[in-house]
Amino acid sequence: MSKIIKILLALLLFIISQLPQFGLLVGSYRGFDLPMTVVVTLVYVAVTIGFLIFGQKYGLIKLDRTWFGKKAFFYLVFGYLALIVASAIGTYLLSMTGETNTNNQEIIEKVLSKTPQLIMFIQLVLLAPISEELICRGLIPTLFSEKNVLWGHVLGTICFAFLHVPTNVASFLLYFLMGVVLAFVRWHSKRIEYSINVHSLNNLVSFLLLTFLG
Repeated sequence: MSKIIKILLALLLFIISQLPQFGLLVGSYRGFDLPMTVVVTLVYVAVTIGFLIFGQKYGLIKLDRTWFGKKAFFYLVFGYLALIVASAIGTYLLSMTGETNTNNQEIIEKVLSKTPQLIMFIQLVLLAPISEELICRGLIPTLFSEKNVLWGHVLGTICFAFLHVPTNVASFLLYFLMGVVLAFVRWHSKRIEYSINVHSLNNLVSFLLLTFLG
């Protein structure tokens, strides 16, 4: 697969990952009745499964039980603790600008208040981690040779930060530092499944905090 095709594929995957968002917009506008909730949920599930199938077909991901083995648990604990540190540093930098929250986080909080929790769970804990890791830590690094794969992870981390729509340098650095942690887990373990695990756990904790503590 040529580099041009990989770039176009990465862009296509990003667009596909954003398609379910239209369901959220429609639902937020007209309200989430039962039919709308079922349809949007099924779309999210289908897109999530589609990313897993894509990742397995192109050798980016392994759908086996080692995804949740002892080694996976080690990287999960290490990665999540490192994410806490990265997030704390980023939040401190953000506070120096007089802001307490990123624009991306504010959008999530607003959407969460109007969207069924099941849909937001699939979006935050399943689809976002799987799609973002496959694009930023799976596909983009393959644009570089094995010798220069670290540069691929740098580019993937930059793309990861921009995917979260930073509005200033501080918010960019926050997501960039988090991306560095995820990229390190992916690079050091050589398993994208482990960075997905860390990403999912981080989003799960945020989802639970927003849901139950507001």
